[in-house]
Amino acid sequence: MVRKIGFGKDGENKEPSVAERHVEKFRARARQKSVRESRGKRAKPPLAARIPIIIFLVVWLVFWTAGIIGVAVAIAKGDGGDIGFLVIWEALAFLGWVAVVYVLIRTIRGRTPRNDGKP
Repeated sequence: MVRKIGFGKDGENKEPSVAERHVEKFRARARQKSVRESRGKRAKPPLAARIPIIIFLVVWLVFWTAGIIGVAVAIAKGDGGDIGFLVIWEALAFLGWVAVVYVLIRTIRGRTPRNDGKP
């Protein structure tokens, strides 16, 4: 069969070339594969992208822990003025510390923090 290129009438049904058929088969397989792989899974960020976040969170936790320990010592000694405020601050600081540890663990494992209810 001889294929006319550029000489057909408008609206005339043209058969796709062999290359076009193979490209379409490849695209269809790639779409099916990506849909199968993405069901129930999230893309894992590469390690190179996670390292700065991990370093930042570790440094943050070191200084935050030092602050929590410092306030705990001040509460134990009775120094620092308003003990009631410091106790409330200590409790909230500890809850924040737990949240950051949770985010750090998920980042190390390559999971993003949940924001849409999916694991």
